[in-house]
Amino acid sequence: MLVFLTVSNFWIYLTDSPEMCSSCHVMESEYESWKHSAHRNLKCTDCHLPHDNPLKYWAYKARDGAWDAYVYYTRQEPAVIELKERSKEVVESNCERCHENALSYIEAMGADSWCGGCHRDAVHPGPRGTGSVMATKGKNHE
Repeated sequence: MLVFLTVSNFWIYLTDSPEMCSSCHVMESEYESWKHSAHRNLKCTDCHLPHDNPLKYWAYKARDGAWDAYVYYTRQEPAVIELKERSKEVVESNCERCHENALSYIEAMGADSWCGGCHRDAVHPGPRGTGSVMATKGKNHE
């Protein structure tokens, strides 16, 4: 078991480094686009994991990490990386956590859409399918 953990570089999965997220070749464009975004000083986990409870953080990390590893090692990667439906709420909450000063402005405008609907290129800029945020609340905004 120790050999497997060492050979698979399992220990990196316990970190929150962006290099961990880019260790799968399917995430290369997301990693590269993040490195050139305004959010490059953040870690992937700052946006993609819940921060309201440490147990929830680690449970979410374990569940999503196990699923991503399964998909990767069974060669079932999608052609386009999309944010999972269950992850939208977490990402939205983290947008609001960091940009709480903008919330009153958004509410005053009467906006009722997911942040990624208008700001899909804020973190993963680029043409759709090559490192861009693909999820929206309700429908895609083409």
